Amino acid sequence: YRGAGRPEASFVIERLVDVAGMKTGLGPIEIRRRNLIPSSEMPYKTALNHTYDSGDFISNMELAVKDSDWKGFADRAKISEKNNKIRGIGLSTYIEACSGGGPEEATIILEKNGNAFDAAVATGFALQVVEPHLNGPGGEVPLILCPNGENPVVICGQGVAPNSASLKTFSDMNLNIVPGSGLLPAVVPGAFDAWMLLLLNYGTMSLRTVLEPAISIATKGYPLVPNIINTIKSVEELFKTEWTSSAGIYLPNGKVPSIGDFFTNKKMANTYIRIIEEAENKSNDRKEQIKQARLIWSQGFI
Repeated sequence: YRGAGRPEASFVIERLVDVAGMKTGLGPIEIRRRNLIPSSEMPYKTALNHTYDSGDFISNMELAVKDSDWKGFADRAKISEKNNKIRGIGLSTYIEACSGGGPEEATIILEKNGNAFDAAVATGFALQVVEPHLNGPGGEVPLILCPNGENPVVICGQGVAPNSASLKTFSDMNLNIVPGSGLLPAVVPGAFDAWMLLLLNYGTMSLRTVLEPAISIATKGYPLVPNIINTIKSVEELFKTEWTSSAGIYLPNGKVPSIGDFFTNKKMANTYIRIIEEAENKSNDRKEQIKQARLIWSQGFI
């Protein structure tokens, strides 16, 4: 998991469950099976008032155990030991909603007679505004969807490396590893086009309708959550010395904002407004407008 601190926290929790399994004699699999939320209890509300709307966690775990050949591990470990190698196996049932917010935007779209795919697109763009530390217009998004009565479909919105991002390029810059931040490790953004493909092929609503919630939030503002502030603090110096255009947005008056501050991103709002207007000037047809938006993003003013 990419989030700072999450791997460590998950390791501690899972290790405690393993120890409990050993001390009770249940083992790591059975103790998890007894404590996972069964699908028959969905939707399930936790003591902290979070709701799991769906999930078949027990079947997922059992499938993982089967596909990993858990029972055959002991034999594989012996073979490794003979070759002076140590082999291990572990089980984790970690799950988390990686992004907050969004349900209100989805509800608005559904109440306007949009379908689930329209709602997903609107929510995705709204999250780019309110959670810029997790995703954004320059990011990526792998999508898995299943139209009613059809087989699952994957839309790969994961960015590819730019053509010039070769080993020779980095070597000529005296770099032996790709930097962890900045422009050099950036991929060709894939998120916008993936959301547009979802809207084009499976949605029913117009480009303007699904982008309106994101534009409204970016224009009117939203409160900053702690993780946004922490992320800004971690790159504050880079904002000031190198990413000065980002500093103009995320360091108002040259200072790190405070938790709960009301924040706007009018540059993002104006960008989406311009895309909509240029696409609408090209055609009155919904699908053609979406196609034009894709062209504008990849070949136009962006």
